[in-house]
Amino acid sequence: MANAELNVKRDIPKRKLTRFPRASWIATTQSLRGAKAGVAAAQAAVEQAELNLGYTRVISLVDGIAGINTVAGGNLVGPSTSSPQSRR
Repeated sequence: MANAELNVKRDIPKRKLTRFPRASWIATTQSLRGAKAGVAAAQAAVEQAELNLGYTRVISLVDGIAGINTVAGGNLVGPSTSSPQSRR
């Protein structure tokens, strides 16, 4: 957006003093408008992410460790694998 603003500011004196091509002026100003819209969309995405983060509160009903994990993700388990609860 800063680059588009510089381009518009650079072209304003050219447009007033000479016969500056209208198509070039339109392209420059539309580029600035598009950049501003992109910034606004990014700001809206940040606000939406902050709102979504506000809904992600995880509360545990039990403090501390609820149980001992004997099988970790990625381990090969089969019919003989037992959990601590089944040994009781």
